[in-house]
Amino acid sequence: GEGVGGDGAPCFRYVLGEEYARVQGMYAACVASYDPNTIMGLLGRYPWCVDGLLQMAEVFRGTGELDRAAEMVERALYLLERAWAVGFKPFEGLCHMRFAVPANRSFFVALFRYHQLLSRRGLHSTALEVAKLLLSLDPYSDPMGILLCIDSVALLAHEPQWLLDMFNNFRPIAPTHLPGFHFSSALAIKALSSSKTCPADIKSLSWESALADAILAFPEFVKPILSACKEPTTSLAGLPLFALHEADSHEHSLFLRLAAVYSDRSKLLWTGNTAALRAAIQTANARASSPSPPPEPAALRAATFSYLQSSALYLTVHLGDFSDAAGSLPADLLNAPVGAAEPPPPPAEAIGMGGALAEFLRTLLPWNGVPGAAAGAGGAGM
Repeated sequence: GEGVGGDGAPCFRYVLGEEYARVQGMYAACVASYDPNTIMGLLGRYPWCVDGLLQMAEVFRGTGELDRAAEMVERALYLLERAWAVGFKPFEGLCHMRFAVPANRSFFVALFRYHQLLSRRGLHSTALEVAKLLLSLDPYSDPMGILLCIDSVALLAHEPQWLLDMFNNFRPIAPTHLPGFHFSSALAIKALSSSKTCPADIKSLSWESALADAILAFPEFVKPILSACKEPTTSLAGLPLFALHEADSHEHSLFLRLAAVYSDRSKLLWTGNTAALRAAIQTANARASSPSPPPEPAALRAATFSYLQSSALYLTVHLGDFSDAAGSLPADLLNAPVGAAEPPPPPAEAIGMGGALAEFLRTLLPWNGVPGAAAGAGGAGM
């Protein structure tokens, strides 16, 4: 245990044992070599090196070997679960774990990758439950950005009412200040309105109007959604709606990054709704071009940007962290078999492959972009 969270739930952390810390040092030497074969060799001797498994999962994901990537992630999760303390019961939502503790980060990464694997397999209901678990661990900072995709997963899992409840009632981070939730909530209203058991408060809502309001506030989301659905966007050129906010480059670029993530995660939802989306675009454009445009969307946009800036949430989000698409590795690595190496020698600073491969491997580090995290991103006890 590590104290108590703001809601009174206990906080836990992983603690590295002496032997595990020694293997972590060997793992760091393997990473410094920029050769994935040395990591595979290390796993041959120490198959319980969690960071090594997660690192190789990313390498296999980059080469398109998704089955092997899934195996590595599942092995890592098994090892992490074996180290749980008796009082750690995350499935009951009664405990937290701080991502700020370096030794905890592997658990967050493993859960996030597992969520992606489940969603890729079409197991959206299970993926939603894993996303809920991940969010419950550190709900006040959402370090893995799971709120940027949990709305899409909820709709794919046919849970529109849960999504609307989340949108209106979740308090640690306000979903009302996440643009994607506004687009997804419109789809949730549509799904509930067409059901025989539609709640009375939903019947009074118009999903087309909600969608037009979302477009007015966040027009940056329209083109990425249409592009993700393989729809042409040339007809949107010149519409005043899309030139309205481009002058504020900082605000515009933040919403564009969020739009890239949302469109990638929600394209299955919008593929059958592009005609309604285009109709809502015309409605939103007419409102934006009127002599007295409604003030609510502009106020929502300003409040959202201010909230994200002041809370420092999702300011450095990147599509590559969320996309299901396999990355591309340099040709020299693709042509070399992975996993056939002998166990690594003692730390050897002279080993290096350099060039594009070195740069690629640097981007795979679990602590990439998190200062000071390399000191212990694994788990061997709690």
